[in-house]
Amino acid sequence: MLKEHTDGGKLPSMKALKTEKEDLQAQKDSQYEAYQKLRSHEKELKTVQANVAAILGKDLSRQAEQDRENTRS
Repeated sequence: MLKEHTDGGKLPSMKALKTEKEDLQAQKDSQYEAYQKLRSHEKELKTVQANVAAILGKDLSRQAEQDRENTRS
């Protein structure tokens, strides 16, 4: 990493390194916040998907039962 910042064999100053570290930390924090939001949204979507599957599964079971009763009559 330091080789990228060297200019003719000189190491970057501590101030430059600290500034870069702060920038990278801010970028990491914002990306982590976005990740958390997306993860929460994914969890909500999975809950909705499970609820829909449960509702449709019950409705399909009822319909199949009614169809069986109707064919018996």
